[in-house]
Amino acid sequence: MRTNTRRWRVLVVMALAVATGVVLAACGSSGHSTRTNDPNSSTVTSTRVSNDGKAVSGLWVSPYSSAAVQVKTWNRDGQRSNANLIKRIAAHSTAKWLTGAGQPSAKVAASVVAAASRAHAIPQLVLYNIPDRDCNGPSSGGAPNAPAYLAWVHGVARAIGQGRVIVILEPDAIDQAGSGCLSPENAHARYGMLANASKLIEHDRNARVRSEEHTSEPSHITISYA
Repeated sequence: MRTNTRRWRVLVVMALAVATGVVLAACGSSGHSTRTNDPNSSTVTSTRVSNDGKAVSGLWVSPYSSAAVQVKTWNRDGQRSNANLIKRIAAHSTAKWLTGAGQPSAKVAASVVAAASRAHAIPQLVLYNIPDRDCNGPSSGGAPNAPAYLAWVHGVARAIGQGRVIVILEPDAIDQAGSGCLSPENAHARYGMLANASKLIEHDRNARVRSEEHTSEPSHITISYA
C-alpha cells in the first residue's frame, strides 16, 4: 500500500506539471485562463468541473479515468487525504488513445464523443496506429500496411460522425519519419498516409486535427478549437 501511495504521489507531481504547461501554452505567457460556456469559442483554455465531476465547459473531463476511479476507491477506503491529492489529476482533461490491435477503436471513439456531447464539452482523441509505429521502439506495432491503416482511420472517423472533437494524429510519426529510422520510400509513404488520414477525419466539419511532432515540452501541445 505504501508503495502504491508513493507511486500515485509521484504521478500527481508529474501530471500537474504537464497540466500546468498545457494551460500556460493555451493561455499565452501571462498564464491567465479564459473560461467560457461556449464550445465554439476560438480557444479552449480551461475546463470547469461541477460538484458531480462532470465537465460543464471546454475540454471533456472523463469521470472514468484511472485517476477518477482511484479517487472513488480511496474515498471508499477512508483514505481522504490521498483521494484529495489524486482528485487534482482527475479534474483535468485527458485524451483517449486509440491504438488499434485488440482495441475496438471505433466503438471507443463513439462512446467518448457521445459522453462528451452529453456534457456539452469537447473530447480529445489520439490516433496511434500507423504502420511501423514508434520505429520498433517501446510502443512498436501499428497497422500492417497503408490500406489497413486508412480503413482503420475511416472506421474511427465514421464513429466520430459530426461530433465536436480534437484529434491528435499519430504523435511522433512526423519526427520519426525524418529521423532516419524509416527508409526514404517508407517515410514518403508515411507522409501520404498522414495526409489521407487527415482528409478522412476532416469530413467531420466539427473535428480539428493536429499532427504532433515528438516533444517532451508541454508548451508545444496545442489545444485550440477554431
